[in-house]
Amino acid sequence: MKISEFKKLKVTEETILDFNGNEIKVKSYLPQQEKEQFINLVTKAYFDTKDNKTYIADVYLVYGVIKWYTDINLPQVSYETEIDGEIQKNKIDNVVGIFDVAMSSGLFSMIENIIPEEIEDIRYYVDENIEHKEQENRSFNKVIEGLKDTLIKGFNDATEAMNGFDPEKLGFIREFMNKSGIKI
Repeated sequence: MKISEFKKLKVTEETILDFNGNEIKVKSYLPQQEKEQFINLVTKAYFDTKDNKTYIADVYLVYGVIKWYTDINLPQVSYETEIDGEIQKNKIDNVVGIFDVAMSSGLFSMIENIIPEEIEDIRYYVDENIEHKEQENRSFNKVIEGLKDTLIKGFNDATEAMNGFDPEKLGFIREFMNKSGIKI
């Protein structure tokens, strides 16, 4: 195969899904850069929440499949932010709403039947990403804990040394400083 022929190959193939009379294109493969964005989004959502981390990861996984693997125009939620006294109008995808519709309507199951390996790969890489970051966090926490223990021991040692300290025994230093013209 010549390089020019190789460059003409399609990266993804699409399957047309008939969903309630609507044609939805489903990509069979996601280019690496987009897949990385998808994995990072799910991982970030997992770490940005305090409760129900696994559930949130699942919500974002379903959302990501709809966003990156289909041609569906996703509903968005509008919101305003104020930056330096200026109001800015923004729109973001309604992630939870997309999840609810995709799950309750059976759309996600239909897509999952078309690209099961892709979704399984995404789940695997998200789990690996999460495990790696949690291991980094555990290592960091061990370092902090060791530092804390060292500081506490140093403080306790200093406190113990200070308990036997008699400032009257240092009168000669005060006398020397006075004679030297140093005021204290």
